[in-house]
Amino acid sequence: MGRDIVTGLREVIQDLLVPELRAIKTELQQYSRQFEAIDKRFEAIDRRFEAIFGELKSLRKDMEEIKIGQAQILAKLDLERRITKVETILDEISKRELTEGLVKEQKDKYK
Repeated sequence: MGRDIVTGLREVIQDLLVPELRAIKTELQQYSRQFEAIDKRFEAIDRRFEAIFGELKSLRKDMEEIKIGQAQILAKLDLERRITKVETILDEISKRELTEGLVKEQKDKYK
């Protein structure tokens, strides 16, 4: 009789717990699928991040090249400004020499 009571209690407990355990198992499977989907989304986000990061590196490299090019252009412009200044000075010297030559000719003419 003691065994019958234990067996009966066991059956009652199993009848009560088995549906609950099945529901818990189903719920865990759903969570597992959701986590797998989330993992796939994170993998896709990681790939996008890596692609964007690569593009940013490329842009940074391009910007550095542009900076170098700008520096070279500015250096050339400065050189051109200096050449223009020297040419202006030379033109002024030529005009003075020409003017002095004309004045000298005029003086010689009236002597």
